[in-house]
Amino acid sequence: MSDQETKIGFAILILIFIISACSAGSYGSRGNQSMHDSINTALSTELVEEYRAALTQVVGQDSGGISEENLGQLYFHIGNLGKDKRSMLKAEEIFHQILGKDPNNAEILAYLGTAYLIKARDFPMKWIANVTPLGFYRLHYVQKGNDMLSAAVRMDDKNPIIRHMRSTAWVNLPRQFGKFDEGFADLELLLLWLDHPELNRRFAGLLLDEGFSSMILFQAGEAYLRKDDQKTAKYMYEQAAKAGADNPYGRAALRKLSVADLFAGN
Repeated sequence: MSDQETKIGFAILILIFIISACSAGSYGSRGNQSMHDSINTALSTELVEEYRAALTQVVGQDSGGISEENLGQLYFHIGNLGKDKRSMLKAEEIFHQILGKDPNNAEILAYLGTAYLIKARDFPMKWIANVTPLGFYRLHYVQKGNDMLSAAVRMDDKNPIIRHMRSTAWVNLPRQFGKFDEGFADLELLLLWLDHPELNRRFAGLLLDEGFSSMILFQAGEAYLRKDDQKTAKYMYEQAAKAGADNPYGRAALRKLSVADLFAGN
């Protein structure tokens, strides 16, 4: 497998990063909200199974070798979607090692920044932390993660993977952090690149990949639901289903479209 194919493979499997337990938008009823959550949970489960299968193959005798970066990314995705702290700690360790040797590795910096946001999301005893000085540790993780994501974008501002990671993180941060609009702007830039890959020729192969495009379109649907724009959300899910009928994001998009009344009147 070429480096480009490996990069596309990992990009397709980037998580739906939800740091907040808040509702993603207006779904019309509790039943629809429950169905929405159920679909996202099923998607996460399907993806984490793929990560674990890939990791098993990688550590086996027939792995054929894997880069340190890709190994760290595998642990990251397992740790994030599976809320597996041991895997996330392993990912962080690998990312720190890589950045120690190559501090200008913008993608790995973005992964590490997202890892800090996940530490804030999964902070133990949140109900205590929010009313004690422990809460400052959570805020520290959020600030550090946001700073790393911004630095990564400055280092490689046309990298769709980095833009995607920052967009997904910031769109899903609680609104009081004031990052939604910037995260949504990243998403709009990604959608522009999908429509016009000639504007980002260095990553045209990634932007033309059906798996990557279906992931971006699915997450655009999620973001528009957070804006309570059901009409555009429905369109994005429809496009995601067309782009990736045979991948986890395409199948999840079809399930979203089947939720009764989710897009009522649109």
